[in-house]
Amino acid sequence: MPGDEDLIKNVIAKYGTTLDLQKRPHELIDVLRNFKFDDSPDGGSLPGGVPEPPPGPTSMQFENVRLEEVMAQILQLSRDVAKSAKDIKKIKGRLAPAVNTPAAGTPEG
Repeated sequence: MPGDEDLIKNVIAKYGTTLDLQKRPHELIDVLRNFKFDDSPDGGSLPGGVPEPPPGPTSMQFENVRLEEVMAQILQLSRDVAKSAKDIKKIKGRLAPAVNTPAAGTPEG
């Protein structure tokens, strides 16, 4: 592994003793890309090792739910749907005569 002095000598050999960033800003980028300044022994891993995986989802955790409670809710839902169906039929029944009656000012009315 080259030391700091070797690094400096290599950069000077390639780019000269002065980097003119106003005239040639790309040279700085070249230096940063092409020369290793700090070769960490860990290879660049995160400090502290590999992080723990995130916890699993919690939204699907249930308390003790009994089958009777689930069935009671399904029965209530079924009753609600049946009542809504009856209400819709009543509304359609009220609207049907108005829809089938010809409007005033039309040839039928």
